[in-house]
Amino acid sequence: MEPVFKERGAEKIIGLAGTFSEDCFEGISKLWSDFEKGRRLSYSLGVCLESHPQVEVKAPDTLIYVAGVAMAGDAEPPEGLVAVSIPPSRYAVFTHRGPIDTITHAVNYIWALLFELLISSSMTTASTVAH
Repeated sequence: MEPVFKERGAEKIIGLAGTFSEDCFEGISKLWSDFEKGRRLSYSLGVCLESHPQVEVKAPDTLIYVAGVAMAGDAEPPEGLVAVSIPPSRYAVFTHRGPIDTITHAVNYIWALLFELLISSSMTTASTVAH
């Protein structure tokens, strides 16, 4: 699973949020399963955040992961879901193919690859995401 680098416009993501530690992503597949229940998703994406005003991160967790879909800019999240505004930028896009219960392996691979890319190039991470 290699990334495709794409210029993307601004997007508003609405989805289900969960908190995780940087070395323990096992719950992400359950988060996706919970989010996908009863929905037919042709395009979905996961977003990692350091903070969100609607999500409390408690130790040992250190980050927020949102399993979501892109929505119109004026869409409001239903109860139990959160909204994240993603600014326009150049992104590394990874496509997970296969059963959702294997997403943990994909996330671990993505983190390791992104870490390598960041230390071996002039790439940087986005530091601002609106909520």
